[in-house]
Amino acid sequence: MKTVKRKLENDFNELMKSADTFPRFIEQSRAFIHKYDEMVIWASIDFQRDTSNQQYEDRLKEVQRDIKPLLAVCKKRLYDICLEKHGEAIENTRMQTILMHQQTSFSDKNILIRQQEDEQINRYIQLIGSLQSMDEEAVLIHDLTALLFESDEDVRETAYRAIHLSYQHHAESLQSIFSELIRLRHEKAKNLELENYVAYAFMELGRIDYTSKECLRLALAVQKHIVPLKEVFQEEQTRFLGKQQLRPWDVRISPYSDVQETASTSVESLLETVGRILSNLDPSFHKVLEELKSQKHLDLEGRAHKAGGGFCEFLPESETSFLFMNRTQTFDDVVILIHELGHAIHHDLMKDAPDNFQQIPMEVAEFAAMTFELLSMEFWHLAIEDAAHVRKAKLEQFRLVIEFLPQTIIVDQFQEWLYRNPAHTVEERNEQFASLSDRFDSNAIDWRTLSRWKGEEWLSIIHLFETPFYYIEYAMAQIAALQMYRKYKAQPQQTIEAFKTALRATRTHSVKEVYALAGVSFDVSEHEMQALVCFVQEEIDKLQHLKNH
Repeated sequence: MKTVKRKLENDFNELMKSADTFPRFIEQSRAFIHKYDEMVIWASIDFQRDTSNQQYEDRLKEVQRDIKPLLAVCKKRLYDICLEKHGEAIENTRMQTILMHQQTSFSDKNILIRQQEDEQINRYIQLIGSLQSMDEEAVLIHDLTALLFESDEDVRETAYRAIHLSYQHHAESLQSIFSELIRLRHEKAKNLELENYVAYAFMELGRIDYTSKECLRLALAVQKHIVPLKEVFQEEQTRFLGKQQLRPWDVRISPYSDVQETASTSVESLLETVGRILSNLDPSFHKVLEELKSQKHLDLEGRAHKAGGGFCEFLPESETSFLFMNRTQTFDDVVILIHELGHAIHHDLMKDAPDNFQQIPMEVAEFAAMTFELLSMEFWHLAIEDAAHVRKAKLEQFRLVIEFLPQTIIVDQFQEWLYRNPAHTVEERNEQFASLSDRFDSNAIDWRTLSRWKGEEWLSIIHLFETPFYYIEYAMAQIAALQMYRKYKAQPQQTIEAFKTALRATRTHSVKEVYALAGVSFDVSEHEMQALVCFVQEEIDKLQHLKNH
């Protein structure tokens, strides 16, 4: 790693000598940043693929200790040069604003803190990757989660309680990790003389299109318009299960969740099915999947010591992606894979755009992925032979969209509270999460005997540990994706072309501008939200009518 560090220093020094014009400087700076960003990304990917591999763990620690801090200093210098020596070339542009934010969010004092933060995140990933039931015959949490789809309530309840007990067994460690992350993040903000980490996070994420006030406004809109739809679905679930009230282990079971054809009996069958769906949406989309297969950049199987969840990382120097998920052999695999491939297709569309070394705004990244989920529904008959099951799968997708939206705002409002009140206790933290759930979600779930877990559910949300404040994007993107689906139903080809145009936009476009290129609204008005909810309700009604006849 010392050799790599020297190489980074030499490359940077050469860059400083050779950049004569602004376009040339930008081009070479971009190449430099992409080269070393990709090195950091690969270290993280390898570790998450096998958290028990000592070599991967050591490499990640070395990268975080030696490369990331030095790279951060180099990036800061590049931003300074852009603004100081070439400011006239980027006058009054979004790039200038973002560079100023990134310049301001840097502090030498925070370099060590960032390393300590990474160490805590690694601890969390390792711990979660090794979670298993507390029985003599231990079962991985990944496998227990798959049992929550079972029709037998005893199986579901046993699996849910086993998951809960596993988290509870490690709750002290998990809470300790998070408390340290809160402390470190607050210290980073203080080092920049900011009141709290909320301001720091918005600056670092480049959020210049909206503030916390807009996030709260969106939360209230979801509470008003989406939660009532969720309650209707939950009433159906309750009747379907023949119960008076749902329990926490019932949430994945609905009248529409028993689609038998999983299309995921093997990785090969899953890829073949998803490939057919993408080909019908647009042949260029399928080409991206084929490229990832040929590059062996797909890791889809769940296994011991593999981190949970799913992601799609852009590899900026190679100009390709790496896709990671944990297959459960349910129809969810199709939707999750399409979601992550949405990110990969987005990466492919924008890779030639002059990005001026900026990251893709997460509001745009999730808009791409969530839109692919919904557009793919028009071709689910290629994954499911039985027409009745196709309709049920679509109804389940709408149910899951409606189910998830309130959760996105709960997590976002939870983070607002966490970082505005950094001196809170663990007990206050859990109470706040439960309180926000009561405020912004339905009250359909009976939490008797599991009230503690209601306040600790957030422990399983990796974003809170790894990527703070990354969650409200899901709500914004989902609402925009529903608008895209409405457009696609009316004008399929035009919608696809507008969608591709939006995803090709450079990363110096505002989020609002990218959404506008796609033909959808970022700031959804009360009237627009009502119209969108009416559309969703009409689609649900059509599917239910067909199901009943």
